[in-house]
Amino acid sequence: GDFFGEMSLLEGHTRGVSARASTDCRLLKIDHSAFGQMVREDPEIAVRMLRKLALRLRRLQEAALMGQPVASVMREGQGSAAGAEPGATDAHGGAVLVHRETGTEFPLAEDGETTVGRFDRVTGVSPDIDFTPIDTKKTLSRSHAKILREKGGFSIREDVATANGTFVNGHRLATGIPVNIKNGDKICFGRVEAEFKTL
Repeated sequence: GDFFGEMSLLEGHTRGVSARASTDCRLLKIDHSAFGQMVREDPEIAVRMLRKLALRLRRLQEAALMGQPVASVMREGQGSAAGAEPGATDAHGGAVLVHRETGTEFPLAEDGETTVGRFDRVTGVSPDIDFTPIDTKKTLSRSHAKILREKGGFSIREDVATANGTFVNGHRLATGIPVNIKNGDKICFGRVEAEFKTL
C-alpha cells in the first residue's frame, strides 16, 4: 500500500527522481483525475499521504539540524530516522499481525504508527488495519489501538479506553501506556486474536 511520486502528482511538476523495484511487485499508476476521484471516495487516502509527507519533512528538519546530507534521509526503503545508526530500524524488517483463526496477514506500516480497529460507517474512515470483516461480534472500537514502530523496536498503545480492552499475552493494556511487543507475542483486540510477527 505504499506510494511514491506523490509530489509531482500534487504539484503538477515533472518528477525529479525514479524508482527501481528490488523484488517482483504490482504497481498501480494513478493520474491526476483518478487521484482526485479516489480522495473524494476515501478521504483516508489523503490523510495517509499527509502523514507520510509530515514524516519526510520531520526527517529533513532533523537532518538539517545535524548536518546530514538530504539524499541519505530521503532515500526510499532505508527506514532509518535521522541520527539513527545505519540499519538500526531496518534490522526489524517488516512486521505483520496474523489473525489466528484464518491465518490472514495484516502488514504494519513501514514506519510511524499503525491504527488497528474497525470501519466507521458514520465518517467513512477506516483504520490502517481494518478488522471489521473478522470482528463479527463488534468487540473492537473504531480506533482500538496503535502499534508504533520506533528505532528500538515495536510497541502497542491504547490511546482511549475501550470496552473490551487490548491484551498482550493475556495482560490487559492500561490506557495511554505503551507496551513493548516482540516477535511471537499474542495480542487480543477485543475478541479478535492475532499474533505479532516480524519478517
